[in-house]
Amino acid sequence: MTTSQPRPVPPFDVLLPALVDLAEAAGRAIEASRQRGLDVRAKADGSPVGRADTEAHAVIIAGLDQLAPGVPIVSEEGEWPDAADRAGWSTWWLVDPLDGTKEFLAGILDYTVNIALISQGVPVLGVVHASGRAVTYYGARGIGSFRQRDGLTARLAACPPLPGRPLTLVESRSHASPDMDAFLAPYRVGARVAIGSSLKFC
Repeated sequence: MTTSQPRPVPPFDVLLPALVDLAEAAGRAIEASRQRGLDVRAKADGSPVGRADTEAHAVIIAGLDQLAPGVPIVSEEGEWPDAADRAGWSTWWLVDPLDGTKEFLAGILDYTVNIALISQGVPVLGVVHASGRAVTYYGARGIGSFRQRDGLTARLAACPPLPGRPLTLVESRSHASPDMDAFLAPYRVGARVAIGSSLKFC
């Protein structure tokens, strides 16, 4: 975590390409770690964490400190500052260096690098990179949302479901529950697609 006086965050159109590069660099660290073998332990809450998580964390923290020195960083694999300290932040980074660790350990490709910029309590910019699938999603307020794959970039847009058509539901691969089944009972669901990590939102 950085505690020095922050400099202004670069404009989003400048920041986004740099963050995409940074997320992809963290993804390369994850894939390199896999090649060297899995080194896993349990965190205090029982969830798994491995060398890939910590090495991706190190890449991202170093990169963010260069891009926006002094802007606070909260990372899944870093030290969490006290709530009283965080309450005074207007702008900060929220990072999960390896989301979907269970999928990663199982050899399933649904794991991601996640970097978001929070301003006044609201996410205003974000990058999700799935190194196993070689695809990156990114977007920012006032710019839009995009997918980058195979050297091509496509603009993304959300649309409401078509009237009368069954819904396609994207749900967690690792956290299915009877509560979800009960919640969906009133709805007409045509397909339930299980995906891990933040790829569900992409």
